[in-house]
Formats: sequence, C-alpha cells, structure tokens
Amino acid sequence: MEQGKYDEVLFRFPAKTEYLGWIHVLFGRLADDFGFDRARKNRLLVAVTEAFTNAVVHGRGTNNRMPVTVVVKTKPREVIVEVIDNGAGLVAIPPGSTWTGPDWKRESGRGLALMRALSDDLVLRETPGGGLTVAMHYRTAEPSRNRRQTLNRHDTAAHKGGNMELQMETQGGVNIIHVAGRLDLVGANALKDEVRRILQDPNPQLVLDLKKVDFINSSGLGALVSVLKDVRLVGGRLVLSDLAPYVREIFTITQLSNVFEIYPTEQEARQTFEKPVPA
Repeated sequence: MEQGKYDEVLFRFPAKTEYLGWIHVLFGRLADDFGFDRARKNRLLVAVTEAFTNAVVHGRGTNNRMPVTVVVKTKPREVIVEVIDNGAGLVAIPPGSTWTGPDWKRESGRGLALMRALSDDLVLRETPGGGLTVAMHYRTAEPSRNRRQTLNRHDTAAHKGGNMELQMETQGGVNIIHVAGRLDLVGANALKDEVRRILQDPNPQLVLDLKKVDFINSSGLGALVSVLKDVRLVGGRLVLSDLAPYVREIFTITQLSNVFEIYPTEQEARQTFEKPVPA
C-alpha cells in the first residue's frame, strides 16, 4: 500500500433491517483484526449499526430496491467506515435527531449523538448524485496481515437476522424478563410485544434483566423508552438490572441512566418491590 493511500473494500447490502446481523458479524471481525478491546469494539459496532439502520429507515428515498453501500477504508493506524444511502441527503435527517439527543420520552432521534460520541471523528456529507454519506473515523493499532481476508469473507450468511432471546418468570408477583443477545431494531418489537402482554394485568411490576445483553443501540433504547411509558401509563413500575459496562455507557451517553431505575443485580431490583422506593 502506498504511503498515505487507503486500501478500500466496498459492500452493497439490501436496504433491509435483517442484514444488521451481517453488519454486526463483519465489523466485529474487523474490530478484532485491529486489536480493539471489548469496549472499543462495542463502540464501533454501535456506531456502524446506527448508520446502517438510519440508511435503511430514512435513506432509501422512494425506491426500496436501492442498496446501502458500506465502504471500509484502511491504512496504517486508521480505519474509516462510510455508510452511503440514496435518500435526500442531509435534509433527510429526522428533526428529532440532534447532536445532544432528544427529550427522553422520544423513542427515536438518538443515533447522531451516539455516532458522534462513539467514533473518534464523525463526518456527514452529501453523496454526489444524491444521498447521505456517514463517515466514522477510528484510530487503530497496526492491523494483522489478514485484514483484507477478514473483510472479504462471505460466511456471514448464517448470522442474517436478529439474535435476541427473551425468557420470562414470575417471583412474588414480580415479572422478570431475561433479555439476551442483541437489542437492536430487529429485537425491539419482540420486547415490546412481550411487555404489552404482561400489561394486561393490573399494576404490573417488571424487572428487565439485561445481564446477557451484549449489544444495544438507539433502536433498543427506543424500545425500552416505549416500554417504560406503557408501564407507567397503567400504573405499573419497571426497573432494569445487570447492565454490562458497555451497555451502561450507552445509557450514560444518552442520559437515560437518569430516567430508568437501574440496579446492579436482579435480586436487588426485585427486592425493591418488597419495600417502598425512596422518593
């Protein structure tokens, strides 16, 4: 590779949310190849999946058959991931998508704030011919010699689709939902459907155990906000437990850690239903 020149690999994905699984696996491998630790790997994955989700939901224009293009540019100690759509460009960014994030009651609009916070540099620009290009820059260590081989592997098909599991149990009148896997756009509706089933009971009391959630982005946060509003609307109470450090970081960035009741363990969360909650 010439000094100062980028090595580029280009992908085109159908503009469908089920391909988030492919994105997750591909960029997880890329992060490993560059020696990212667990926290930095998660930041890359959240930022890229945010950009891809926005491209699918907001950037298709009127033609749902137009693909989402993802370009990976690498050179020593730097990687740039560009997500390119065919929509209306910068004007297509939803009004609620601000750099600081929306009011907590909004279920969307946190994507830009997350992408900015979780990348070393974020650049938005109009794509020649129409559309939006989101470029996320990351400083890296020296990559392995197998970098291009990593990017060109095509065995991600087995990971197409969502990867979230829900298990529910009841203890002492408290409904505990154990959430595992990726809480993103694909899994958001499943979580909301499960909670709404519980809300048929009077004064529902819920604990969401997130200890096995290894990934969450703004779509997952939006689902949690929706669930919290639904629970409060019927006079119930919802608390969260067991957030991994990289999940808690997302709550901190979006300031939702000030909105949700969060406890270190499921047991501590459940015990709060046995006594009055301090005002």
